[in-house]
Amino acid sequence: MPDLVEAAARAGEPARAAEPLAQFHAWAATTNAPELQALAARCRALLATGDTATAEFRTALELHTLTNRPTDQARTQLLVGEHLRRARRRADARRRAAGEATPRPAPNRLAALTPQELRIAAAVSGGASNRQIAAQLFLSPRTVDYHLRKVFQKTGITSRAELVRLVLAEHDA
Repeated sequence: MPDLVEAAARAGEPARAAEPLAQFHAWAATTNAPELQALAARCRALLATGDTATAEFRTALELHTLTNRPTDQARTQLLVGEHLRRARRRADARRRAAGEATPRPAPNRLAALTPQELRIAAAVSGGASNRQIAAQLFLSPRTVDYHLRKVFQKTGITSRAELVRLVLAEHDA
């Protein structure tokens, strides 16, 4: 039944789902099963508009927390996100799609570097010159210079001293 209601709502023919939804709603109410009540609330939300739809979706999500049906809960969350986007509540929809906002750890700027760039950054932080790094890694000094420029570009730094501080800070973290 929930699939029929969703299909009718997407097809722009909600009247086709009204009678089957009424029967499903009556049955869900008599069983007192939270998973069926959650699905009935989701169906009502799909056929409603505005604040009524939002309230029904909220009810469905609350009832889903009482069940062990993660697929149905995920489907409801997806439909809530679509509803919020259509209502031009993009920030709410984004939070719904991505889950609750949690503080992110500071990004590791060295993670974007290739293994060769990491070796060169480590050698620079050890105080080696480009010529010394080239000898250690069996590269030409121009190749070392190229990789060092890429390191600066990827990490957003502009000097060797900043690179040393960055490598030490990332190493301590």
